[in-house]
Amino acid sequence: MIVGDLQCEVQCMKNIYVLSSCDAWKDYSSRDIILVTTSIRKLRKEIKEQVKKGDMKIGNERMFKDWLNGNYIGCSHSDLHDILEYGMLEVWEE
Repeated sequence: MIVGDLQCEVQCMKNIYVLSSCDAWKDYSSRDIILVTTSIRKLRKEIKEQVKKGDMKIGNERMFKDWLNGNYIGCSHSDLHDILEYGMLEVWEE
Protein backbone atom coordinates (compact mmCIF):
# COMPACT_ATOMS: atom_id res chain seq x y z
CA MET A 1 0.00 0.00 0.00
CA ILE A 2 2.76 2.41 -0.92
CA VAL A 3 0.43 4.87 -2.68
CA GLY A 4 -1.89 5.07 0.34
CA ASP A 5 1.04 5.57 2.71
CA LEU A 6 2.49 8.29 0.50
CA GLN A 7 -0.88 10.08 0.28
CA CYS A 8 -1.22 9.98 4.08
CA GLU A 9 2.32 11.30 4.50
CA VAL A 10 1.64 14.22 2.16
CA GLN A 11 -1.79 14.98 3.66
CA CYS A 12 -0.59 14.66 7.26
CA MET A 13 2.24 17.17 6.84
CA LYS A 14 1.22 20.71 7.75
CA ASN A 15 2.97 23.92 6.92
CA ILE A 16 3.67 26.41 9.67
CA TYR A 17 3.42 29.98 8.40
CA VAL A 18 5.34 32.76 10.15
CA LEU A 19 4.32 36.28 9.12
CA SER A 20 6.46 39.16 10.32
CA SER A 21 6.71 42.87 9.77
CA CYS A 22 10.14 44.21 8.85
CA ASP A 23 11.96 47.10 7.22
CA ALA A 24 12.23 47.57 3.45
CA TRP A 25 15.45 45.48 3.31
CA LYS A 26 13.88 42.52 5.21
CA ASP A 27 16.60 42.64 7.87
CA TYR A 28 16.08 40.04 10.56
CA SER A 29 17.01 42.63 13.18
CA SER A 30 13.91 44.63 12.20
CA ARG A 31 11.64 41.59 12.31
CA ASP A 32 8.53 41.61 14.51
CA ILE A 33 6.44 38.42 14.42
CA ILE A 34 2.76 39.12 13.75
CA LEU A 35 1.30 35.65 13.23
CA VAL A 36 2.30 31.99 13.51
CA THR A 37 -0.33 29.61 12.16
CA THR A 38 -0.97 26.40 10.24
CA SER A 39 -4.11 27.90 8.69
CA ILE A 40 -3.75 29.37 5.21
CA ARG A 41 -7.13 31.06 5.74
CA LYS A 42 -5.88 32.93 8.82
CA LEU A 43 -2.68 33.84 6.98
CA ARG A 44 -4.59 35.29 4.02
CA LYS A 45 -6.86 37.26 6.36
CA GLU A 46 -3.94 38.71 8.32
CA ILE A 47 -1.98 39.72 5.24
CA LYS A 48 -5.06 41.41 3.76
CA GLU A 49 -5.53 43.31 7.07
CA GLN A 50 -1.87 44.38 7.15
CA VAL A 51 -2.12 45.67 3.56
CA LYS A 52 -5.42 47.43 4.28
CA LYS A 53 -3.90 49.17 7.34
CA GLY A 54 -0.90 50.20 5.26
CA ASP A 55 1.58 48.30 7.44
CA MET A 56 2.55 46.11 4.45
CA LYS A 57 2.48 46.80 0.76
CA ILE A 58 2.30 44.54 -2.26
CA GLY A 59 4.81 44.90 -5.07
CA ASN A 60 2.81 42.92 -7.65
CA GLU A 61 -0.99 43.04 -7.41
CA ARG A 62 -1.63 40.32 -10.01
CA MET A 63 0.60 37.82 -8.21
CA PHE A 64 -0.97 38.74 -4.87
CA LYS A 65 -4.48 38.11 -6.25
CA ASP A 66 -3.31 34.73 -7.57
CA TRP A 67 -2.00 33.82 -4.12
CA LEU A 68 -5.19 34.99 -2.38
CA ASN A 69 -7.22 32.80 -4.75
CA GLY A 70 -5.08 29.73 -4.05
CA ASN A 71 -3.28 29.83 -7.40
CA TYR A 72 0.16 28.90 -6.08
CA ILE A 73 1.49 28.32 -9.60
CA GLY A 74 0.91 32.01 -10.40
CA CYS A 75 2.28 33.02 -6.99
CA SER A 76 3.91 30.57 -4.59
CA HIS A 77 4.56 31.26 -0.90
CA SER A 78 8.16 32.18 -1.70
CA ASP A 79 6.94 34.56 -4.43
CA LEU A 80 4.65 36.18 -1.86
CA HIS A 81 7.62 36.70 0.45
CA ASP A 82 9.39 38.47 -2.42
CA ILE A 83 6.47 40.78 -3.33
CA LEU A 84 5.60 41.74 0.26
CA GLU A 85 7.01 45.12 1.18
CA TYR A 86 7.59 45.64 4.91
CA GLY A 87 6.66 41.99 5.47
CA MET A 88 8.31 38.56 5.59
CA LEU A 89 6.72 35.15 5.14
CA GLU A 90 8.50 32.00 6.22
CA VAL A 91 7.05 28.54 5.64
CA TRP A 92 8.15 25.61 7.78
CA GLU A 93 7.07 21.99 7.34
CA GLU A 94 5.85 20.32 10.50
